[in-house]
Amino acid sequence: MIEIVHFQLDIYNKEVLRDIRKIIDTASGLSEEFRQRNFAPSSYINNQNKKQPCYCMTRDGFTILAMDYTGQKAMKFKELYCCGQAFL
Repeated sequence: MIEIVHFQLDIYNKEVLRDIRKIIDTASGLSEEFRQRNFAPSSYINNQNKKQPCYCMTRDGFTILAMDYTGQKAMKFKELYCCGQAFL
């Protein structure tokens, strides 16, 4: 999912990982149930054959993450979300 977030919002992977870690931190205000249901730590093998961390996210998890971002692509996602068209 990290690659999708990067492609959709023009955010670098390390920044996405940092921001997800902030969101799933117990100090973020999200309930433990929401965090467990919507963000699952995982990994993938990159082009250099190295294991890299990532997170599997639900649509709700992606939405929470995307709402923190700014920029034209992020704003377009927010607009589509408000209109009920973000995940068509």
